[in-house]
Amino acid sequence: MRRTVLVGMALAAATLLAGCEQRTRGTTISLGNVNYDKAFAAGRATLGQYFSIAEADPGAGLLRSSPKAVDAKPSGLLRTPPARQRATLSLRRQQGEVLADLAVEVQRQRSDVYLQRQTAESGYDTVPNKTPAEIDAAVTAEQNETWETTSRDRGLERTILDDLYKALHGEG
Repeated sequence: MRRTVLVGMALAAATLLAGCEQRTRGTTISLGNVNYDKAFAAGRATLGQYFSIAEADPGAGLLRSSPKAVDAKPSGLLRTPPARQRATLSLRRQQGEVLADLAVEVQRQRSDVYLQRQTAESGYDTVPNKTPAEIDAAVTAEQNETWETTSRDRGLERTILDDLYKALHGEG
């Protein structure tokens, strides 16, 4: 019994320690010992050549793109759902260098729709005063879309990061 408890505690500690390691979501390269603000500006310009920028936060070192429609590979017998790409570039300082982490996610549209799960009686009164359409209806068209990340475009990640490195260090 005591041995089982010790093994269980060791596994739990190993799991917790493994969770402390910072993992990246995409391809990471070192941009070298460069000015962080210059690297962020170059990252914004480089990513902007491939995607439209939806969000830029220099303080957090985060750039996010708007979704871009792409051609989808056939995935079913009857129809191929629409596909899109989204890019997230994050910059961080580490030991005097600037590291760039880029993830280009390929997403497919799914058919299930988000529905608000509530009853007509939920709220501050007990009188059912809402129709089913008022309870389940989406407010915007985007709420009727569900996108699932199916893969990453590692080739495009590498191309964008190479262009970013060249923008900071020249073609050489």
